[in-house]
Amino acid sequence: MVNLASAVIVRRYSSLASLLVLIGDYVLTCRAEFRFIWGSPINGVKYIYIFARYFALVVQTTSFFISQFYPLARPPVSPQVCNVWFMVLLVCCVVQLAAFDAVLMLQMFGQFPLPFGAWAREIGFDEVCSVTGTLHGGDVAGGVGVTVHLLLFYIIFRKRGGESEIVSFVIRGGAWCFVLVLSMVGVLIPYSYMDRTANPYIIFIWPITFFSITSSFINLSFTDVATIEFSPQVSVGSLGSQPEFVVDFLTSSLEVTNEPPPTESLTSIKAGTLQFYDPSDPKEFSAVDPDTSLKTESEI
Repeated sequence: MVNLASAVIVRRYSSLASLLVLIGDYVLTCRAEFRFIWGSPINGVKYIYIFARYFALVVQTTSFFISQFYPLARPPVSPQVCNVWFMVLLVCCVVQLAAFDAVLMLQMFGQFPLPFGAWAREIGFDEVCSVTGTLHGGDVAGGVGVTVHLLLFYIIFRKRGGESEIVSFVIRGGAWCFVLVLSMVGVLIPYSYMDRTANPYIIFIWPITFFSITSSFINLSFTDVATIEFSPQVSVGSLGSQPEFVVDFLTSSLEVTNEPPPTESLTSIKAGTLQFYDPSDPKEFSAVDPDTSLKTESEI
């Protein structure tokens, strides 16, 4: 009974602490959110931010009240209730991770214009809804997650030679995201194996919190970098939506222009001299005297 009581206390305080961390991060970043997210037209990137931020708040708030009150407040809890709530937290954590990865995918694409039901029924739970028995698939899922994020970080890291501040920010953000995922896997999986249980209020609640905070931080910081580096009218939503805002991540350059790309050659007549403009060397002009046969009768 002492172990059950301590497990309930751990669950309650873990849920409360993760919710407080999420709320604290929201309070610290609310001014930046109103400036960059709500202060300008909504676009796809901002939808991801809103979802990553407020989906986690809803999940954590719901989880907190369920852990403090009915039906998980007092053991024993029926296995059916444990199963349902475990699956809900699992799906929410995966969805939050999808939003987390969507931010990384958007950054990566910005650089390169480029049987479950049976398994769920066989999961065993104890009186406080921790998974018991042999933990199948945890190490595999963790290894796959680390491998996928390592690949994403490698693709991002290849662009480290870029001169733009945005490129440097993407590199730093990718490194932080990879370290976060590696830390989550490195802590949660050994913890579950040592205890021979998988407490959903540890293995799901905390990743949801940190994935939400990181996704929101990357979105806000990326918008801030774009606003500082370019004109105030340019926002993160301009990527791919405003034709005058060109980000070329295939090279290490970044260009903002309102002019159409130059053609193979541009000609102009100035002071009676025909000038040919070479796009490969904008400073060089070749001048040729105009053909006298083109003179008008008045000039003759």
